[in-house]
Amino acid sequence: MPEHPASDGTAALYIALHHHADQRANEAAEHNVSPSPASITVLHISAAHCVLVSGSTAENGMTRVVSGGSLSVPTLYFRQTPPDEGDLERAIEHVEDAVMPERPQLAPHSQLYSADPTIRQMALLTGQTAAPNMQLSLDEVEALFNRLAARASGRPVSQDSDLPTDAEFAATLLILREYMQHLGFATLKICPDTLV
Repeated sequence: MPEHPASDGTAALYIALHHHADQRANEAAEHNVSPSPASITVLHISAAHCVLVSGSTAENGMTRVVSGGSLSVPTLYFRQTPPDEGDLERAIEHVEDAVMPERPQLAPHSQLYSADPTIRQMALLTGQTAAPNMQLSLDEVEALFNRLAARASGRPVSQDSDLPTDAEFAATLLILREYMQHLGFATLKICPDTLV
């Protein structure tokens, strides 16, 4: 996808994270510790598309808008709610096709961040205690997705009642899983939306 200005706060979060990293680097320098430069990638999953902002400084972030969002994916690929196996497979194919070309566009060795509330909800579903800064590993995302896939294969909702049943949650989880897998992120740091 072409570069596109982010109007949803994703770019502002990216800049805020870099300024925060710059402050930590200055503090480390004051203590004679040499910090390693950190590249950052911020992901926002909106209703219609996903926004990625990636770079090594606050000034050089590249914004990418990728098709497929938390409402457009279920509208196009889910025939029912919760989705069945075929729905998930169709959605995965679309998201994979959309995200695969983005990997070379991202800053190498960057850390993935998001402030999306649904992603924070996912961290809570893994048993984490609510905190301003949280983290999700790809393994935790996979475990949540396996629960969604079991439901799609026929597990009754009553056997996994804390996992949301709405299509938007299912699509966001599917999208996050595919992004982390195909963009090579082992962890995602969840930051407060008040950072912006």
